[in-house]
Amino acid sequence: MHVLIILFKKIPANNGIRCTKPVKNLGGHLYSVEQINGGQHIVRLLEFQPGEILYNVKVEPDLCLQSGCYLAEINKVLEGFDHPAYKNHSTIWALDAVPKLVDFLFAVTDDHQQKLAAKVIQSFGERVMPLIGNLPKGISRQHLIRILLNISF
Repeated sequence: MHVLIILFKKIPANNGIRCTKPVKNLGGHLYSVEQINGGQHIVRLLEFQPGEILYNVKVEPDLCLQSGCYLAEINKVLEGFDHPAYKNHSTIWALDAVPKLVDFLFAVTDDHQQKLAAKVIQSFGERVMPLIGNLPKGISRQHLIRILLNISF
């Protein structure tokens, strides 16, 4: 959670980037550990952001362009962000893990969409993966996809 606090301080409110922000719970904390269905889970309260999640929106060229521009803005805002927790952090959302997404194509039920996703993943592997070592590693590279999935347009 410490990293989240640092990250939210890095993103000034007037930069045009709309994202959820943590809200203190009734106990005055940014998170709590709760027992749910027999397991311990971290529960956070986040400020509501109106909008539509990408999952519910038809993908069209203009939306792809807007998404790319928005990600570029986020990348610029996060430029220079550094925290030791991200030095060796690995996640399925990291760009270097994109080729592993083929393991999840079964979740795409529309045959056309599945073939399109497979083609994009293959192209990424052939065209981007050879260059991935030259890209700066950090929060902006590791979590752009994750951030995109959690923001509203």
